[in-house]
Amino acid sequence: MTYEIVPATEWHVRLMAPHVRQADIDELWASSLQLPLEVMKRGLEVSSECWVALADGVPFCVFGVVPGSLLGGAGVPWAVGTDQITKHARFFLQGSKPLVRRWLETFPVLMNLVDARNTVAIRWLKWVGFQFNPPAPAGPLGMDFHLFQIWRAHVQ
Repeated sequence: MTYEIVPATEWHVRLMAPHVRQADIDELWASSLQLPLEVMKRGLEVSSECWVALADGVPFCVFGVVPGSLLGGAGVPWAVGTDQITKHARFFLQGSKPLVRRWLETFPVLMNLVDARNTVAIRWLKWVGFQFNPPAPAGPLGMDFHLFQIWRAHVQ
C-alpha cells in the first residue's frame, strides 16, 4: 500500500463525495445544511492549506485550515473522510499530527466545532491534542457540538 498526503484538488473531492462517512455527512448537515461535495469544494476555495490523504492514489480524507478571524488570528481546521479512513487510520494519524503542528506556526490557536455524535473524529482530535468544551446546541438544527481548540503556547 502506497500512502501520500498531497495538495487537494477538486478532482479529489469529487471522487470522495459519494463515499463520505455517514458521521461526516450527518455533521455537515447539522452544522450547515450542506452536502459533503459543497463543503469540500468550499474548503478548497477558502483554506490557506488544503490536503488530501491517498491510499494507492485513492483519496480517503481531505482536510485543511481556514483563516478564521483577522482580529483573533485563529485557524479553523476541518476534515471530511470516507469509510476508508478507519482502514488507513495509522497512516492518517501519523501524517496529521505534524500538519496540525505546522498550522500552529501560522495560527496561535486552532478551533472549530465537532458534532458530539462523531466519535471517530473526536478520538482523532483528542489524540492530536485538542481540548474540548462540553457539548452545546449549535448550527441550524440545534444539535450538540463540542468546541475544540489547541493553542500554540500549550504544544510542546
